[in-house]
Amino acid sequence: MKMRSLISLVVTAVATAVLATLLVTSTTSTAQAAPEQVTTATAVSAKPRNPSQDFPRMPRECATPKEKIPAKPVVCQLNPYDADRPTIVLWGDSHSWMFIPALKAAVQGRGVNLIGVMMGSCPPMDNQVAPDDSVPACFRSNALAIDVARKLEASGRPYRIVLAGSWQRYVHARKVRDRVSYVGMMAAAMVKATPRLARTLKAIGSDVDVIGQVATVPERHRDCAKGNEPYSCQLARGKSLPEAAATRRYVAQALKPVLGTRKPIDVNARFCGAKVCRGLVGSTHTWFDDLHLSATMSATLKSYFTRTVDAVVPSTEPPPVDPGCPLIIFC
Repeated sequence: MKMRSLISLVVTAVATAVLATLLVTSTTSTAQAAPEQVTTATAVSAKPRNPSQDFPRMPRECATPKEKIPAKPVVCQLNPYDADRPTIVLWGDSHSWMFIPALKAAVQGRGVNLIGVMMGSCPPMDNQVAPDDSVPACFRSNALAIDVARKLEASGRPYRIVLAGSWQRYVHARKVRDRVSYVGMMAAAMVKATPRLARTLKAIGSDVDVIGQVATVPERHRDCAKGNEPYSCQLARGKSLPEAAATRRYVAQALKPVLGTRKPIDVNARFCGAKVCRGLVGSTHTWFDDLHLSATMSATLKSYFTRTVDAVVPSTEPPPVDPGCPLIIFC
């Protein structure tokens, strides 16, 4: 089964009138009304029956198990939402979707909302769309995410945005001048729209973390005696992380306004060494298809997001005493 084609399907534009209503509703509600746009997480997934089905389950209101990832713009609640709590927003294409288990594990017990704005082959961008524009649904999805950022900033509550993308796919599409496939069209839009997003988020005042490129299974690879669905053997790191230097440069440059001198979050050390990336780590499959981490592997990556969660959870420790101020006199 070729799973890469799942995310490369063309996402058609949503009907103009419906989208206009969606966007107007989003932009006219108050910051504290954010939960009205957040879909309630009512679905609890069963444990996957086999490794090739080990992918994140979303609330059915956001995406059915068959769809896997939202096919239309939606702000999806990934855990119970409370407007008085800090919030983390997971935003991007399917490489944000595959980190749902990691972020859910990281926020568990910390009193933090987790919401997602994501669509397949839809990288984070500021596409500057108007309500009556006829544009791909991806552009509407990004507009919703920007509106969420504005509302959270206005609310005064702590929040943080986590951007993720299959960055190498878009870098490669531009390299080969692909303007025909859907990924190619999104890659062309990113040239201006992703750096613009970084400037927009900086202007809003959003604190942002970025997940760097994650190792994948190349489309052309040798059969694996341990299994191909999911791929369970070792892969040369260079093939699992192609065009790594160019991809790192792109992410650093395009998102510099929000990254500054910080490096993106790099989770590859969990399953990659200096020369190879492993399809199995112990009994855990790294990938569930050729492009995405398994949900089980994703959940093991929660420590990579500890700082993200710490940044929005108020400290309960008392402030330190100034050692320069003797306690027996007034300062």
